[in-house]
Amino acid sequence: MVNTELELTDAGAAALRAASPEIDRFNAELRALLGDSGFGTTAVVMRRLAHWES
Repeated sequence: MVNTELELTDAGAAALRAASPEIDRFNAELRALLGDSGFGTTAVVMRRLAHWES
């Protein structure tokens, strides 16, 4: 397995800062819908899917 480190450009960091309030809002709504346990389980599953290799 090869590890690669990426760094955001200044424009990328600015875009992430601009998107953060919407990301926080989405996560809060999802946590309210699923509860803390369901939110945590969903996060684990999404992480596995993101790193899944066929």
